[in-house]
Amino acid sequence: MTYPLSLAQRWQIVALLKHSSLNQQQIAQRFHCHRETIANIAKLYNSTNSVSPRHRSGRPKKLNPGKRNSLRIALRNNPTATIPELKTFLQKHHHITVSPSTIKRTRRALHFHPVSEIVQPKLTKKHKKQRLDFAKSNLNTNWKLVLFSDEKMFNLNATRNRVWIEEGAPIPVREVQESNYSVMVWGAIWYQGRSTLSLTTGSINSKRYCEILGEHLLPSYPGQQFKLLQDNAPSHNAKNTMNWINEHAVTLLPQYPPYSPDCNPIELIWNQMSHAVNSMSPSSPKQLHDAIEHAWRDISQSTIQSTIDRLPSVLETIIERDGDR
Repeated sequence: MTYPLSLAQRWQIVALLKHSSLNQQQIAQRFHCHRETIANIAKLYNSTNSVSPRHRSGRPKKLNPGKRNSLRIALRNNPTATIPELKTFLQKHHHITVSPSTIKRTRRALHFHPVSEIVQPKLTKKHKKQRLDFAKSNLNTNWKLVLFSDEKMFNLNATRNRVWIEEGAPIPVREVQESNYSVMVWGAIWYQGRSTLSLTTGSINSKRYCEILGEHLLPSYPGQQFKLLQDNAPSHNAKNTMNWINEHAVTLLPQYPPYSPDCNPIELIWNQMSHAVNSMSPSSPKQLHDAIEHAWRDISQSTIQSTIDRLPSVLETIIERDGDR
């Protein structure tokens, strides 16, 4: 049943209240509405001897559809505009003064919500050419025969949950040990599998990187027909690393362009893992390590496959945009 109740139904409710033994909750169940609705009808009848909804006389809205649309355009043109700036805009262009709460409420009603902007390095002409060359040269690559590897930093003090609290309630506090603790995680994925994870405290130099490959890549290396994709970190391109890769007959996918996380599907896996680790609310280095391992195991292979399957369309987009994002 939809709300509001019809006039006939309201009179039926009054009759039940006056002449039956049913209480408000039982009447509400009979009419499939909230008990508060029954209470409000009873209150209205007792005060006015009527059940017709009273018309609200409130003040006319200052922001009519035209002004709301003007505010929408202003928000699109200046997404970082503050409440005072929006007030000034309305005063200057429409000669009206509205309260901060009205602007906040209208902004929400216009379906604007806050997000954190994405900060990323600016692509130079050289970067765009490298991305374009990589995309063109790999349009026909069989991505089911590529291992996608990368590192990801996890910080204990960055695992913060977004919580909803009642007005006036204190903000929840979660105490952590060694709040500046961080761990560098290395992993690799491919269409039919994944490596074990390496968790390293501190930086990863060439020697440590070779140790990671030996401990976590080689034991699960699926075959010599596979190629390894890695980014251009100094430890990856060091002479010692190249010698190790040649000695162990690991084939690299060449010319991976800088500033191109969109070309490495494992970046999407890291994002999912970050959300999962945050939801576990680790409060100690051990709990952080356990949460990372747990999140890695929980990623389904079908999820990994879907991230790899989207790579051809990513490359096509790069070509359409001449190497730009």
